[in-house]
Amino acid sequence: MDYWIIWYIAGLILLVLEIFIPGFFFLGIGTGAIVAGSVSMLTSSLPVQFFTLILISLLGYYLLRRRGSELFDYPEDQISINSLRKKTGMVTQNVTPNGKGYVRAAGEEWRAVTEKQEVISEGEEVKILAVTGNKLIVTLLKRKTGSTKRSKKN
Repeated sequence: MDYWIIWYIAGLILLVLEIFIPGFFFLGIGTGAIVAGSVSMLTSSLPVQFFTLILISLLGYYLLRRRGSELFDYPEDQISINSLRKKTGMVTQNVTPNGKGYVRAAGEEWRAVTEKQEVISEGEEVKILAVTGNKLIVTLLKRKTGSTKRSKKN
């Protein structure tokens, strides 16, 4: 039986699938299937063909994934809100422990709550400790000169 036709068709389907579901996963397997199809023209041994498929797929996946991540490497702060952690922001509306304030960070306005039981005044610089839902948990980075520290007691 001419297995090379089946290998080539499977390989082409996987390569087309890679276009619609990018990630370099199907590209490696599709390449492996095409190479296995070429090997099937040399030998009719199915174990050799499957070994070729697995070997080329794994090698292709590893190399393409590695090279692809270099080509399409986006800065972390463009892909995740969790990248806001450890960055700084500016208070635009007094931040209180109950989350009624706002902080400007990464060019956007975020609801914020303080880590400590304190009120952070508008204009103060804060460090972002975490992101929970749509809220930032912040702490005062440095108090502006002339500001007075106001604490909220429980």
